[in-house]
Amino acid sequence: LGKMDVFVENGVARTASGSLAGSTLTLELAVKNMHQLGSVALLEAINMASIVPAQFLNIADEVGSLTTTKHANFAILDSNFTIQATYVKGQRCFLRTANNG
Repeated sequence: LGKMDVFVENGVARTASGSLAGSTLTLELAVKNMHQLGSVALLEAINMASIVPAQFLNIADEVGSLTTTKHANFAILDSNFTIQATYVKGQRCFLRTANNG
């Protein structure tokens, strides 16, 4: 975190003095939390993590949803919201196997 040392323990990021240093929440877990804990429909939670930020950043013409004119950047999740594969510009860059997951 800049020039400060940050330590993560049990999913909590703290500075050396013990102050909170940010979040360790991953995007797939944020979607899961919104859907399961926030009672948000799954499609709405996915949109909150994809097209909504792309629109906010004015890059929705390139990313944020899957169409023939956009980069195919997406993740494949299982029913537990564990990432099984990721694709960037249509090319697989990660595939979960018995050795890495």
